[in-house]
Amino acid sequence: MTEGMTKMHRLDGIFRQIGYSKWVFARAFLPSLKILVPLAIFSFVSMTTMSSGLDWSIVAIVFGLFTLFSFYAIIVTMHIIDSVYRRQKVDFKKLLLASRKNFWKFFIVKLLTTLILVIGYLLFIIPGIFLSVRYAFTGFVALFEKKGFGDTMDHGFEITRGYWWVLFGRFVVLAFTVWVFYFAIISILFYVESLLTPITGAMISELTVNAIVSFAFAILSLWTTSFCYVLYRDIARKQ
Repeated sequence: MTEGMTKMHRLDGIFRQIGYSKWVFARAFLPSLKILVPLAIFSFVSMTTMSSGLDWSIVAIVFGLFTLFSFYAIIVTMHIIDSVYRRQKVDFKKLLLASRKNFWKFFIVKLLTTLILVIGYLLFIIPGIFLSVRYAFTGFVALFEKKGFGDTMDHGFEITRGYWWVLFGRFVVLAFTVWVFYFAIISILFYVESLLTPITGAMISELTVNAIVSFAFAILSLWTTSFCYVLYRDIARKQ
């Protein structure tokens, strides 16, 4: 741990990375809507189901299907971002096929990563923070580098060696930005809901807010993925 946290390498400046991730986000936005809109609809259905008082088994099935589709949507989005970054034409049908092909590898790698991080956070939080940075790019490695499961986890860990503090700072900035957007969106939606409730009733206003939240966070996920992808490519370029 000490070696990974004290030995430091340089990345591109954060403002350059933010600027380039904005460029990637802007060009990936329209192609990504083809998968983000269905994701937002599925998210809306899942949120509505969980708050509807239906039988727990139905809620569990809907949530399970939503989780699987979320992973698939993330993979498709990553492929779109990769095509944009490489200045290649976004062939949506081709990317859907590639995403289905890589689904279980990505799913298992992220599951293993999550398990490692949970164990890390249970060990007094600090190991969890350290491992969150070291394993931050395992998803990208799983999709874009031809490696087996074990090699993917190892390379995902090793690729961040010497960049811990630099990446930690980037992720703090990203987390703060997401928190600001989250707080702003929730505040606005609470206000909108208070205006709609006397007019449309509590149920309609809640459904409206859920729909807006689902779409807003689907778009926010595209931005965060774009930023993390730019970081990943910056590091991979320097290997």
